[in-house]
Amino acid sequence: MRERVRQGRWHVAALFVLTSALTLAAFGNTLRAGFVYDDEWTIQHNAHLDAPLGSLLGACVRGDARRLRIPDATRPAMVASTWVDHRLFGARPLGFHADSLCLAALTSALAGLAVFAITRRRRMAALAAAIFAVAPLHAEVVAAVHDREDLLAALGLFGVLALLFWPRGATAHTVASRARAGGAAALAGALWLLGLAAKESAAVLVPLAACAWCLQSGSRRRRWLGAREPMLLALLAVGIVWANWRLGLRFGADDVPVARGVSLAGRLLRSARYEAWAAAQSLLPVLSAPEHARQGPASVAWVAALAGLVALTVGMARRRDTRVPALGLAIVLVAPLAASPLVGPVNEQADRYLFAGVLGGAIVWAWAIERLARRAGRRVGLGVAVVVACGLVVQSARSAAAWHDDRSLWTEATRVAPGSARAWAGLSRAVRLEGDVARALALSRRALALDPFYAPAHLTNAYNLICAGRRDEALADLAYAEEHAPDMPGLARARACASRAAEAAAACIDAPTAP
Repeated sequence: MRERVRQGRWHVAALFVLTSALTLAAFGNTLRAGFVYDDEWTIQHNAHLDAPLGSLLGACVRGDARRLRIPDATRPAMVASTWVDHRLFGARPLGFHADSLCLAALTSALAGLAVFAITRRRRMAALAAAIFAVAPLHAEVVAAVHDREDLLAALGLFGVLALLFWPRGATAHTVASRARAGGAAALAGALWLLGLAAKESAAVLVPLAACAWCLQSGSRRRRWLGAREPMLLALLAVGIVWANWRLGLRFGADDVPVARGVSLAGRLLRSARYEAWAAAQSLLPVLSAPEHARQGPASVAWVAALAGLVALTVGMARRRDTRVPALGLAIVLVAPLAASPLVGPVNEQADRYLFAGVLGGAIVWAWAIERLARRAGRRVGLGVAVVVACGLVVQSARSAAAWHDDRSLWTEATRVAPGSARAWAGLSRAVRLEGDVARALALSRRALALDPFYAPAHLTNAYNLICAGRRDEALADLAYAEEHAPDMPGLARARACASRAAEAAAACIDAPTAP
């Protein structure tokens, strides 16, 4: 028994070493990157990070964080993570990115442990963890510090799944066994609380665990419920507490931007399209995009596509030899649901929404490589695995390079989504900060031409006009931004600068702290 425990610990350590090496190879170039995009207002110019951690978390729990304009008001775990990094590393982005790399490696290792716990197949778990660790689709989550919330949420999610389905031996009802069960239950509750406090997407633990349970054999399902009763009760308690707190924040204290003006039928059709897109991206997580063009109305054809995916998953789950890929397809479909149009985030598509779902694609590919190895030999399977891993590492490094700074980020965004007003507005801001005000104005006007109703583009254009000494022309853009997005970061500063004389207003905009 002790020898088996010792071997298990060595396997866990080896898995973490593997994912650490692969994560560093794939995304190590982020260590040379600066702060990008929303890092500006969540980290660089976030004065709240100088306050005591207790007061910040207290404001989040009480629902006062939004009123106090604390970034990530509904995600206290993210607030705590950036607060710790701020105390350790100050304004140096290297430390923040190193922390994100460590979290990515740990999350990938936990993903592998979760796969082993559910499938009981050690090689497949290692393959899935390796593919998950180097998926290029993870570039946004690993490279952008403000998207670390998805890492923390997945860390809690995968950790709980590993604990829930970890193999149990024949345990006697002794004091020691009950103590171990109690400790595991407390750890599972703490991990899920961490995930939920980082991002609401960790709530998909419930349907994911249900899918994994359904794919177990009949005898294993019956034993599972009785053996995990303390853990399930702990998770139920955490879920009730979090749900009560989170629902309470919906009434005035929720800072998560949501889409408006979409009917229920429209949400359902958009959700079907989103699920089909999420499945395709998660199964082939090769191409990363920092921006996605806004989608129009979805057709009924997407419902048929989604129904086909569900039918395929159910059909594969009924056959014993295809239950593992069925598990992968189930994860691909279920994990992204928390960010689907059913919930209604303001952006219908984003790579970060698929972070946990990519594990499903990794499982499918690991199963395929393992099956190839059985038929063609281990050397062939190992060769294919190495080629796939090396290809993904190279592509991941390229994808992460786009997040080096704002100029490179938004240049890539305009390339992959030329119809996105947000991409052109972001590039306009980056160009203005480099001193090219005339080009910045041309870019912000292009953003407004694409979407005249996009409030951030109006604010960006106002900054450009003020910086160009045309303060009076900027007032109309400021008025529109104030009417349609009064809580937008940077708006108060723009209004304060615009209240000065033209030259003084331009100097105010050019100040180092200008957004």
